[in-house]
Amino acid sequence: MGSIRLFIKLVKKELEVMNWLESWNIRNFPINVLQRFWSKVQISYLEDGSPDFEKCMLWTGSKSPKGYGQFQYKTGILYRAHRFSFECFNKDDITGLVICHTCDTPSCVNPNHLFKGTHLDNIQDKIRKGRQPKGRQEHTCILSKQDVFNILSDVYNKKYKTIDTLADAYNVSTITIRRILNGITWKKETYNILLNSGISLYNLRNMIMGKEKYKLTESEAQIIKNLLKEGVYTQAQIARQFSLDPSTISMINIGRNWQHT
Repeated sequence: MGSIRLFIKLVKKELEVMNWLESWNIRNFPINVLQRFWSKVQISYLEDGSPDFEKCMLWTGSKSPKGYGQFQYKTGILYRAHRFSFECFNKDDITGLVICHTCDTPSCVNPNHLFKGTHLDNIQDKIRKGRQPKGRQEHTCILSKQDVFNILSDVYNKKYKTIDTLADAYNVSTITIRRILNGITWKKETYNILLNSGISLYNLRNMIMGKEKYKLTESEAQIIKNLLKEGVYTQAQIARQFSLDPSTISMINIGRNWQHT
């Protein structure tokens, strides 16, 4: 906590303290980049002038449609603002992981409000907090038609190389992206979007997924077991959420599959 306080105090000062910044910069980002980043953050201060680390630190720069801060580290490298903040203070390898908020405020970059996890951890966190949509709303509440259009455009323009990075950009699970590209959800909308484009959903999907086939992982199987135990979702709803046949969920439920997870 003390090192983070000192870091933000220093980063707000001028050239005379720039040599000190390196000692608090875990990833060795250029000093001018750090100054540019923190200049776009709204911070609340205590009476003694020190940053209030209990409150959110809000990003005031460019934001995604879902309200997440966007920070261009350098040409061609666009960071989620909260992800950049996390990397300033952590050595952990977060490749393939998402950075989640304990405060549920998308624009917050307070490093004390951030934690790493998988997309599935993020889903579980939403379920625990009662923020995961249920039933017929489970997908349409997460994404809008404009989001779907943007996702298809990003795939067509090859903006993201993998499903993981595309899902991270929209703060959804890789399962959600696969369901769109497989024509399981938003089927009518994707048809209308692609109607006059000259490209099929099948060809668009292959641009980012190739011949990839979705396979259930051990961590996903464990989450399915937890969902079954909680009883919040029906087996059919869980199957739709994970793009699985309902019989697969039934087999997990009776212990025929993934019994050792």
